Amino acid sequence: MIIPKKQRLLVKKSKLSTIAFCKNNSNIDNTPNMMYNMSCVGNHKGGDKVQIHDYHTAGGKNVIKEYLSSLPEEERVVGYGIRHKIISYGLDALNELNTRQLKGKLWEIKFSKNRVMYVIADQDNIHFFHACRKQRGKVEQFELEKAVKRAKEKGFVI
Repeated sequence: MIIPKKQRLLVKKSKLSTIAFCKNNSNIDNTPNMMYNMSCVGNHKGGDKVQIHDYHTAGGKNVIKEYLSSLPEEERVVGYGIRHKIISYGLDALNELNTRQLKGKLWEIKFSKNRVMYVIADQDNIHFFHACRKQRGKVEQFELEKAVKRAKEKGFVI
């Protein structure tokens, strides 16, 4: 698919893929006015696809997608692009992202001033537990505690 130059919002190239994002009236991944076009050049090892499991509250609210949807357009595009990269390329995609270990099995993906905290269950499943905006130089303690609590709720030992 060719994206007209005036509609392009962001084109990001990496070793694994080229991701082009543009404004559109499509609804992809519950994000209005965004469309993703990925040219994939690799497959991940393991099963068919990596599944991302977002944390849901007792009332059924998906806290990760709600957070991503609340971001400004450019940051939202990057956040959803990260999700698609992980789904498409598996855990190998994490090598290209800005990640760091927070505590035990709990890690974070950093993009702009945003953080998504996650645990890798196995080569085919990754669980996103919390997303937040960085306020200071490092993750706030209460944000870290919230992610640890959610991971423990789902049976992960941190």
